[in-house]
Amino acid sequence: MSGKAKRTFYNIFSAVLLAAAFAGGVLMWWFSPRTIWVAAVAVAVYVVIQPSVLIHELGHVLVGKLCGMKFVSLKTGYLLFDWSKKFRVRFLWDSTAGSSAFFPKSTENVRERVLATTVGGAAVNFLVGAILFVLYFVLPYHEALLIFAFFAPFNIAEGISALIPATFTAGKTDGEVLHGLLKRAPEEEVMLAVLTAQGVLYRGGFAEIERSVLFGTPTVREDLPAYHALLLLQIEYLLAKGEEGASKEIYRRLVDAAQDASDEEWAEIDRIGKVFDGGFVASKSPLAGINELETRLERKKDLPSGRSQDQ
Repeated sequence: MSGKAKRTFYNIFSAVLLAAAFAGGVLMWWFSPRTIWVAAVAVAVYVVIQPSVLIHELGHVLVGKLCGMKFVSLKTGYLLFDWSKKFRVRFLWDSTAGSSAFFPKSTENVRERVLATTVGGAAVNFLVGAILFVLYFVLPYHEALLIFAFFAPFNIAEGISALIPATFTAGKTDGEVLHGLLKRAPEEEVMLAVLTAQGVLYRGGFAEIERSVLFGTPTVREDLPAYHALLLLQIEYLLAKGEEGASKEIYRRLVDAAQDASDEEWAEIDRIGKVFDGGFVASKSPLAGINELETRLERKKDLPSGRSQDQ
């Protein structure tokens, strides 16, 4: 099935699931002592927070923590929770799909731990949905219980939707990531290489990364964020090894490949570019997330930055 066909199937099937979930919530409200404010609160919470999406991302966090992952951000609905440096909550002006950023604290069984973390979101959706259904039918009626139970069918729908393989501009569904991990697709192999390097950097330095981890990856499209992250790691690795010429060539490749990158990625690219302007070598540089380097590079504050800078 082509990428376009997968997206079409995902959109149609997800719309059907969402409609069925909403119908289920309405039926639960209809056959309970109907109170308008209960329905209003449930709808408001769904629009602003999207509890099923939040629970899905928390499922990734819960399972990921059990698997030794370090999380740096979580996004759901209009809210972004970020603790890459210090904890903060940001309001997003546009509602986007949920996501979470993490990396392993060690390099053992990275593939298996990423698989478990990826499945964790849908698994917790199913678990929470089942628990809410049981509580609704077993416990005596209460308005607060109905508000929570309203999201039972939405959790089931969210879990199923997440496991449908599809790729969008904003990223891949869990199902698509799982499919790539299981068949060892090139994009997922690059992602695992980045995560493995991050696992080393969490406790050590670039000297402890095996060269094959960063330079033995398959060829992938150059517009992928994971590929940009890999190039950033290669640059810092070569600088740490004293191979400034080779690192500068990769930096040029990164600048060419990342013309359509996000502002956040360009901030990282510009920051690395200052290494060559300043003429000094990188020190140990642990990562804060898949696409974000928490650098410890010396830099001159008065140096300009920009995409058009001649490196």
